Amino acid sequence: MLKKKSAYWKKAYVTSEIDFTNNNIFNLNLNHNKMKKGFLVILAIASMATLNSCGKKKGPSAETKQAMATFESEWKALGDQIAAWETTMNTAMDGMTQMMTATRSMDITKLSGESKSMAEMNLMMCSKIDEQMVAMKTGFAKAKTDFAAATDEYGAWKKKGQEEHLDDATITSELANWTTKLTEWKTTVEGLNQQLSGMQDACKQSCDAITAMVPAK
Repeated sequence: MLKKKSAYWKKAYVTSEIDFTNNNIFNLNLNHNKMKKGFLVILAIASMATLNSCGKKKGPSAETKQAMATFESEWKALGDQIAAWETTMNTAMDGMTQMMTATRSMDITKLSGESKSMAEMNLMMCSKIDEQMVAMKTGFAKAKTDFAAATDEYGAWKKKGQEEHLDDATITSELANWTTKLTEWKTTVEGLNQQLSGMQDACKQSCDAITAMVPAK
């Protein structure tokens, strides 16, 4: 009887030990699964952070921002110059018109020979200057409109760059194109200045030449 009882307790002990061992295995597997899931979550978060970091564009550098500010300052100054130049042009043309009107009122019919031919040539120059003034006003009006359109275009480009977070290299490249446009516009304005000055000189020379040939009343 004692042997049977001893065998029973041994069996019970072994069974208990086996159950305990199986329970540990279950817990280990459960902990392992939890750790595995936790690791996968961390990995997913890290991957998302990496993707966001790679996908996010840094925008312009401090140096590029300064370059943009300098460009915008020069562009605005040129716009102010163009607006002021319109007044300069109109004032100069009013003066030339008055000068030529006075010259045309002179009687050159009393001139003869070479003097008369020279006077007629100078009057033809005055007519040419009239045509040049009309052409300049038309050309300037178009240039003024084009400059305003370019100003709006730059504003739209800048806004797009801010909204889309363009990278520094792209902004620098585009800004170089705008700087080239700024130089071209400066050249255009300088060309207008030279044309207007040349027109004024030709007008004065022609009118003075006729005035010198017509006898004073």
